[in-house]
Amino acid sequence: MLPDQDAKGAPRFESVTVVAIDDQFTDGPRVFTLRKPTRLCTPTDTNGEGMKDPTTKLMCYLAKPVKGVCAAEAPTNAGGACRREQDYDCGGSKRTHLCAIRAKFKRAVGLFTSNHFDTGQVDTTKEEEVCVPSAIS
Repeated sequence: MLPDQDAKGAPRFESVTVVAIDDQFTDGPRVFTLRKPTRLCTPTDTNGEGMKDPTTKLMCYLAKPVKGVCAAEAPTNAGGACRREQDYDCGGSKRTHLCAIRAKFKRAVGLFTSNHFDTGQVDTTKEEEVCVPSAIS
């Protein structure tokens, strides 16, 4: 089954409106809309080395950065997505400036990676996927 197909009879994935993610590469949290699941990453035992945590899994989603975010003091939808110049999304009027436009993604060049497979160096080009710890039921 391809990532954009649903299992027969399964309900379609509903986009998650807003998810805020903060890491060591950005100045403050980045806000995304999660479009659909792309992959499930599960731990494996490579070369008989064992697994640190066999219960940890990551669910990955196609992610699109949100352009605007309602201010924390917004009467409605605080921290939620909004469109440029659309303070109505945040419970204000056009003159309230409650919709803050987010800065564009900044490339990071020369990030070093290291794991039990290999070491290397990578550059970031764009934000397109978000992976979060998940439980399987």
